[in-house]
Amino acid sequence: MHSSRSAEVGSDALSAIPVLPSNQTARRNALYSAHQQTLDVFWNPDGTFIKREQEGYASVESCGGFRGSLWHCLAYLAGDQRCVERANRIIEAQWKQTYCAFAPGAAIDVLYHYRDRLEPQVIAMLERYLMLTAPQTVTDDLKIHGYNDNHPFKATHVMIAGGEMLDQPHLVQQGLKRLRDAVEVYERNGFPCEYNSPNYTPVSLQPLASIVEMTKNEEARDLALRIERFFWQDLALHFDSRTGICTGPLSRCSTNDLDGIMGGSVCLLMHLWPERFGLDLINEVYTNGDRSEFFNRENKLGLAFYQAHPIWYARAEYHVTPELESAIFDKPAGALIRGTIESGVSARKWKDGDKKPAGAPDRHVLGPRHSLLTTYYGRSFSLGTSQYSWLDGSQSHGIYCTIAKNGVTNEKRHPADAAVYFARQFVDDACPYLEDGNTGLYFREGGEMRAVQHENAALVFYNPFPYKAELKDIRTGVFRPLFFNRPQEVYVDEIPVPSLNYANMEFGRIAINEGNVYVGIIPMMGPSLMDARRVRLQIQDYGQHLSILLSSCEGWGVNEFSYAELLEVRAGFAFEVHEADEFASFADFRKWLASAVVEDDYYAQMRTTTYRREGLKLSSCYSPFHSAFRHVSVNGAALAVPALSIKGLPDPGAGLALPQEAP
Repeated sequence: MHSSRSAEVGSDALSAIPVLPSNQTARRNALYSAHQQTLDVFWNPDGTFIKREQEGYASVESCGGFRGSLWHCLAYLAGDQRCVERANRIIEAQWKQTYCAFAPGAAIDVLYHYRDRLEPQVIAMLERYLMLTAPQTVTDDLKIHGYNDNHPFKATHVMIAGGEMLDQPHLVQQGLKRLRDAVEVYERNGFPCEYNSPNYTPVSLQPLASIVEMTKNEEARDLALRIERFFWQDLALHFDSRTGICTGPLSRCSTNDLDGIMGGSVCLLMHLWPERFGLDLINEVYTNGDRSEFFNRENKLGLAFYQAHPIWYARAEYHVTPELESAIFDKPAGALIRGTIESGVSARKWKDGDKKPAGAPDRHVLGPRHSLLTTYYGRSFSLGTSQYSWLDGSQSHGIYCTIAKNGVTNEKRHPADAAVYFARQFVDDACPYLEDGNTGLYFREGGEMRAVQHENAALVFYNPFPYKAELKDIRTGVFRPLFFNRPQEVYVDEIPVPSLNYANMEFGRIAINEGNVYVGIIPMMGPSLMDARRVRLQIQDYGQHLSILLSSCEGWGVNEFSYAELLEVRAGFAFEVHEADEFASFADFRKWLASAVVEDDYYAQMRTTTYRREGLKLSSCYSPFHSAFRHVSVNGAALAVPALSIKGLPDPGAGLALPQEAP
C-alpha cells in the first residue's frame, strides 16, 4: 500500500515540506478504525447500501452517492482483509460514469493511497472513471471568479494529480494555469472569495494539501502549498479560540452552522488538535452519532453522509506552520483582523407564474463587489462583519458574534460554552424560529445586507430583495440560539423581559446580559410600508432561539408593492458587544446604551446614517439601487480598506496580498 511521507525526511523538495501538526497518521488511523465499525451498518456484503427508510436512509444518496461511497472506502481500505474486500464490492456496486465535482478527486485518493489493495477490475473501473471525467474539469466555470472556490481546487487536484496518474501532461498544464490564476486573484485580497465557510473551507484545503503530497511537478506543489496556507490563515484569523467555533463573518453555511456547533472547519480542527478541545470528535460522530447535541443537528441526508466528511478531510496530509497554529489558538484581546474579498455577480430572474413587482427590470442584479471583512476580538467575545455578503447572502452571514460564556479560563474548548448572535431578514414566514415557521437546511437571506464596523460596534443595514410583489410581512431578526445556555436578563429600554416574550408598537433599545458580556441592539428602521397590525418589535422564544424581530411591514393580509417601494424599505440595527466589567452594572450599561444617538435618513435615493456614542462616530452612505457605499467614516476619517491588516497578534505570514500601493 502506498504510504504518505513523514515530515521532513530525505533531501528532495517534497520531503522538505513539514507535515504539521505532527501525528496526523495516528489520528487518521484512530478515526478510520472507528469508521470501520460501520461496515455492516451501511453496506451489504455485495456492496449495495442498506436502506433503512424509517431512519432516513432511503438510498445510497444518504451517504453522498458515489463520492460518499468512495469516502467510506478510504477508511475501509485501511482496515483488515474483510474491510478491504467489502470496499472493493462497494466501488463495483456504486460505480458511475457521470461527472460529479467531488467523485473524481475521491477516485484519485483511493487509487493513490490504496492501489495495492484494489482488485484489478476495480482499478480499471476507477481509471475509466477518471478518463471520462478529468477532461471535464478544464472548463472556464471552474476558475476563481468570485464565486465558490472549492470547486476550482477540486478540479485542479484532478487535473494535476489525475493528469500525472493518467499520463496526460496537458491536464497538468491546465491545472498549473488554474493555480497561477488563483494566486493572481488572492494577491489582490486578504482572504479567499469563499471566505471562512464552516462547510467549504475544508473542502478547499483537502485537495490543495493533496496536490502538495501527490504531484511530481515542483511549481504545482509550491503554488498549492502557498494557497493551502492562505486558506489556513483565513480559518486561523476567523476562529475564536475562546469558544472553539468559527466567528464572523461567514460565507456558505447552513442553519446547523449558525448555532455555533461542529461544522466542517471545527471538525477538521478537532481531528488535527484533539487535545485543544473539550469535545471528542470520534465520540460525537460515532458513539453518539444521531444523538449528538453538537454534530449534524440538521440531519437531512443521513448520518452516513456526515460521517463520510471527516474521513475524507483526514486522508490529506496538512502543512500548517507553527505561526499558523499559534494564530488559530491564541487570540489576544484587542486583536483586529481586516481584509478584502472579491464576490461575483448574483442575478435573479422572475420565474414563470411569479407576480413580478411593477417597475422591475428583467432581472435583479447584485454585484460584483470588493468587500471588506472585519473581525474584532475582545477578552471573551468576538464580532465579525462583511461590508457586503458573498453573492446574494443566501448562505452567508454578514454579522456574527460569539461569546465565551465561561470567559477565557477554559483551555478545553467546547461548543456548549458559547453563545452566538446572527441576523437575517425574511419575508412572510420564511424563518425556522417562528411558531409556524419554515424549517430547512438553510435559513436563506431575504434582503441585501450591508455592514460597517469599528472594533466592537457595527451598523447593519437591510433592504429587502424585491422578489415578491405580494407579501404580508417583512421582518429583520437578530437571533441567539438557546440550546446550551440562555441570557441572564433581557431588557427593552427599562422594561425587563423575563419570559423572552414581548411585543410593542414602538421600537426600543434591547440590552442583553450574558453574564460576562453585555449586548446592545438599537433598531434603525424607516417608516412601515403598512400599519395594519403596527407590531414593530417582537421578542420571542420559539425553536430554541431567542428572536428579536424588527418589523418593516406586517399586515393581517397580503399587500402588493412595486420594485422601488421594496428596494427603498430601510431596516437594520446598531450592534454593540462589551465586557461586562467595563460598566458598574447592567443598569449602567442600559443607561449608556440609551445615550447613543442614531441619525438614519433617506434622501435622493441614498441612505445616510450616523451613529454616535462615547468614543465613536460611525457614518456611512449608500443607495439601495447599487452595491457600493458612497462613503464610510470612523470618527470623521475615511475608513481604510486594506487588502490585509492584522493588528494585535503576530502575522502568521501566509497571506498572498500585495502591498496596498499600486505602481
